[in-house]
Amino acid sequence: MDGRQLRELMRSHITGVCAVTLASPHGPYGITVNSFTSLSLDPPLISFAIADTLGGHPLFHTDALMAVHILTATQASLAEVFARRGIANRFDLVDWQYEEHGIPILSNALVTLVASIESTIAGGDHDIIIGRVMQGWSATAISDLEPLIFYRGHFHSLKECEDCEV
Repeated sequence: MDGRQLRELMRSHITGVCAVTLASPHGPYGITVNSFTSLSLDPPLISFAIADTLGGHPLFHTDALMAVHILTATQASLAEVFARRGIANRFDLVDWQYEEHGIPILSNALVTLVASIESTIAGGDHDIIIGRVMQGWSATAISDLEPLIFYRGHFHSLKECEDCEV
């Protein structure tokens, strides 16, 4: 099994889409992840994986503060902005603001979780980031919003995926 084969097989797995943001010495930093999960309820821990070749990889160190934004189906363009490498000033392309701890917070996410990075674990060509959730909130009209999902290499809403080719 090689990486290309695994990637092709994993295209059949539906995942949620999140944007992770944190502050850097050069301003706000953000990436798109689809490996996000709740890890523990007691203590409240979350996790996701990032490539060890990611330019912002050093920012994800123990005790750094970050925000994880579970994106809505209407935020596919935001996910694309944070997924692509080489986009300068990506925060100029989205609606956001700093919160009280200096973390960049994206507007209108389905759910936002603020966490401190508790540890990182090496896992092949990625690192698993584990964060302790300090606070979180959901959109006010959460029952009316759909999550953004990733399936077969594309972003979708749940309704769109009812018609996705298998």
